[in-house]
Amino acid sequence: MSAALHVLQPGESAPELTLPTVNQEGAISLADFRAMGRSVLIAFMRGLHCPFSRRQISILTSMKERLEVEDANIVVVVNTTLDRARLYFQHWPTQVVVVADPGVKSHRSFGLGETAILPDDTDPSSLRWPQTATMAELLKYSVTGHPELPQPMNIVAAMKTLNAKDGFQMTEADFHSARVHPALAIGQFLIDASGIVRWTFVEMPDSLSQMGRVPQERDVVAAARALRLH
Repeated sequence: MSAALHVLQPGESAPELTLPTVNQEGAISLADFRAMGRSVLIAFMRGLHCPFSRRQISILTSMKERLEVEDANIVVVVNTTLDRARLYFQHWPTQVVVVADPGVKSHRSFGLGETAILPDDTDPSSLRWPQTATMAELLKYSVTGHPELPQPMNIVAAMKTLNAKDGFQMTEADFHSARVHPALAIGQFLIDASGIVRWTFVEMPDSLSQMGRVPQERDVVAAARALRLH
């Protein structure tokens, strides 16, 4: 991307959003939750090729009941086609609502952009995270402390290892997402019943070394509870 997008912050209005649902009929919009008087946690993910995104979906699924107690729903946006998402979630079902956005328009509307991967000989002084990075810079960082990895390893190796562990089979749609949106920013936004963003989380705000970072469940639940009690 050529310029930084503005990531929506607490106190700002969420944009209108309507996307086709993967694991139920029709489409869903943020206006639906406003009509029900409920808050919603919307979580933007990369394509299904990303094992970190798939694991975040599992974490969100485990949080579903706790958030519903606080009158909050969860919607996960996945960067893939509707057909591919439906095929995947038939085999790996989730109880949270999933919507498909192959063009990442919804990601961008919330300010989540993409890092342009530049040639390795690019002048380091011209690089600006998260707008630009090189592959050499990407490979410089190791994913450490991950319970499913046998040792610290760079991001690409970590993704390959986790995908192999999962037995994940790439489809053409997955290759397309990985090729067209290889460094897509992901994050989560808690929106109140009036459509105002009240809490945000972005995976890698400062550097590539933060890839795979997820918010603490207690923080998400506390934010939802604060909205309910407000």
